[in-house]
Amino acid sequence: MELEKKNKIQLIVLTDYAYINGGASQVALSSLNYLADSGVDVRLVAAVGPIDASINRDKVLVTCFEGVDLLGDALRFRSAVNGLWNYKHKRNLELILKEYSPVNSVIHIHTWVKSLSSSVIKACIDHGFKVVLTLHDYFLVCPNGGLYNYPKGEHCTVPPMSLSCLSTNCDSRSYAHKLWRYTRQLIQENIAHIPNEVKNYICVSSYSEALVSPYLPEGANVFRIPNPITIKKLPNLPPSLSSSFIYVGRFSPEKGATLFAQAADALKISATFVGLGSEEDRIRTLCPSAKFLGWLDSNGVLGAVKSSRALIFPSICHETQGLTVAESAALGIPAIVSDGCAARELIVDGVTGLLFKSGDLVDLIDKIKMLDENPSFADELGGNAYVKYWGSPSSLEKHVASLLFCYENIIYGSS
Repeated sequence: MELEKKNKIQLIVLTDYAYINGGASQVALSSLNYLADSGVDVRLVAAVGPIDASINRDKVLVTCFEGVDLLGDALRFRSAVNGLWNYKHKRNLELILKEYSPVNSVIHIHTWVKSLSSSVIKACIDHGFKVVLTLHDYFLVCPNGGLYNYPKGEHCTVPPMSLSCLSTNCDSRSYAHKLWRYTRQLIQENIAHIPNEVKNYICVSSYSEALVSPYLPEGANVFRIPNPITIKKLPNLPPSLSSSFIYVGRFSPEKGATLFAQAADALKISATFVGLGSEEDRIRTLCPSAKFLGWLDSNGVLGAVKSSRALIFPSICHETQGLTVAESAALGIPAIVSDGCAARELIVDGVTGLLFKSGDLVDLIDKIKMLDENPSFADELGGNAYVKYWGSPSSLEKHVASLLFCYENIIYGSS
């Protein structure tokens, strides 16, 4: 009976990009082939191409609207209007929906604010389709998507979409851009009726779920499905073989890379930075001896992390999970993580890694010093992290099994 149900499921995965350009798109696309192999009728619908080569087009039907994202549109006024409500994408999706029955279909939406807009979610709702949203960020409830005050560099305590929110300049660009985002959120809530008319959500951590739960509609179904990690199990090498500490991620203020640069320079330790971003020049100034590897592919990142004493994850913003910390554990490399972000859930402090007070340079220096001066402690933490991760790995197969349970629950109800 269960196999019959699975064979009847028709799935449309809806996301801004048809290619991998970040964590959300990687999660959206990585499961497509596996879901098709599990007997699901899978279709990817995306706004912006090209179509990623990893997708097996013999098993997965792909429709790309061949649009551009908001930053890629040379006409700024058109970009601003489409970002609020994209009529073209809505019409295109409605034509696709005519090919499907709401009875045995699920629309799984990953991202929509970069090109699609909330108009496509409204189309799904109006045509009676069951929708599930994966909350890779906080755009469901917060205009700037982070529940974060970028000019102040701290978590935002203002209720989203309140009058206080309207008057607060929390945007990373300008207050004018904040007003545009606020308008977009008003449209999302009052015309698309999101989140009120969407009853199913996927959260990737209990941390992010706790932040968004107060804003979800009564009776909403929330599925906790962590993002998958595609790492093969290899023998873990002692972290003490390396003396270098590593940061991986975007070089932007809210990610805390400059905090690590200051700590590394103060301790005169070997520091490696993997990534790109607006803060690169400042990081180079703060830590002139640091090594910069630029933006690497997944294999390059894993190789760099595996050749390190510890990963530094100093994010000042909330995050939703912190995949790099889990990947580090899978390699047997401990992490030093800010206690003010979702990645703290992945650390057993003093056992599999270390937590430091968010934004506190002195505390970060102290924690790095512990592993720099005591290599055997780094080996102990890394070994424990390795054992803990592989005791219950966040594999793609496990992720797909959780998705199948989610889809069946949405279509057929709890069994």
